[in-house]
Amino acid sequence: PDVTSPQDLFFNDVNYDTRYLHLLFALRDADVEIILQPKVRWTHRVFEYIEENWNVLCDDIKNGTVSMGDTLPKELQDVIDRFLLPDKQRADELCKIFSEGFDSKVAKKIWPKLTAIYTNRSGDNEVYQDLKKRYIGEVDCIDLYYDTCGTIVGVGDTKDGEAGLKMIERAAFYEFIPLEDMGKDIEKIHTLLPEEVVSGKKYELVITTSAGLYRYRTGDVIIVNRSDNNILRYTYDV
Repeated sequence: PDVTSPQDLFFNDVNYDTRYLHLLFALRDADVEIILQPKVRWTHRVFEYIEENWNVLCDDIKNGTVSMGDTLPKELQDVIDRFLLPDKQRADELCKIFSEGFDSKVAKKIWPKLTAIYTNRSGDNEVYQDLKKRYIGEVDCIDLYYDTCGTIVGVGDTKDGEAGLKMIERAAFYEFIPLEDMGKDIEKIHTLLPEEVVSGKKYELVITTSAGLYRYRTGDVIIVNRSDNNILRYTYDV
């Protein structure tokens, strides 16, 4: 798929933080349809950064300049000179959007064609809720993977057109606590195995791993969509 930044910003030998440059190119492009960001808190921080620095960003887009960060190395300055052309029209569009304030629909105002953000929400429910409330509204967040306690236990799954996660079979030994039993001591709970859970119900995930976690209560709640040969398809409850 096409990306907003020129290839030379991804593949170079320069020791330089290029995040501001990538953001400039992303904002210049009104036709962005998908955002790919490994962690939801990083996505949240990007929108916070735009809110805090939109005047400078708009000036740089208008003039084709880079005002933030250290002096650009020549290799990157050449990339900027070739690709970051002044764009007054887009800068004026963005200035109008930002001057009207940041609300839950600002993402769709910046990028009207935006349909989804591919990210990882696990363990960051509070950040995700603030991201939706303040910036992205009803734009879908689709999980690339799910990790908890240092273990990746699920990967993104869109089987049958339904966005969710597929449990990684051998990443851990899994047990499940029904939502109504979460307040009880684990020794007094009859935990369930993957073949015993019921589609549509919510469960707290308990894992035992080769790294030494034994019946560890993650505190994470999942919603079981269905089971295919005891491999669960589920969503992270937010």
